[in-house]
Amino acid sequence: MKFLKTYKLFESNNPIEPQIDDYVLCEVEGYHYTVTDFIKLNIGKIVDYDYITYQSETIKRYTIEWKNIPSSLASYFFDTKYPYDGFGKMALPINYIKHYSKDINELLPMIKANKYNI
Repeated sequence: MKFLKTYKLFESNNPIEPQIDDYVLCEVEGYHYTVTDFIKLNIGKIVDYDYITYQSETIKRYTIEWKNIPSSLASYFFDTKYPYDGFGKMALPINYIKHYSKDINELLPMIKANKYNI
């Protein structure tokens, strides 16, 4: 029988904000449940960021890239700014990024915990 190891909080060792090339786990709202499940159960990577103004407030959005997007979900992960190139990209504000790390291995136990609702 296999057991899931508990994981430690590692964000205290990270910078206050995620950086380009950090690996991330996100949770999004307002999309089809298959999209929210895919994003919740897969690790993305920050490839860029930009700033937008929304209701007179400047918001930093991170462009996150996921690999192996199912073809049924491809239309959710690209637009004119991010054309589909085999990877899925989506711009998300920081409040959708739940965990981040320079090391992908630190996020793997969290994926298992999300997958099995632990």
